[in-house]
Amino acid sequence: MQLAHGLTLGVDFTEGVATTMLIVSALPLVVAVLVFFLMPRRPDGAGARTP
Repeated sequence: MQLAHGLTLGVDFTEGVATTMLIVSALPLVVAVLVFFLMPRRPDGAGARTP
């Protein structure tokens, strides 16, 4: 990582930050898909709205 005035820091965190952002962004989607498929269903459409 290099700052504006040429100061170079020894450690580059960009790969770690990108990986963390990917995990944090994808985790809610994975949880939503798992909940959708693992939640028990009501038998015979009980509770469904009728027009």
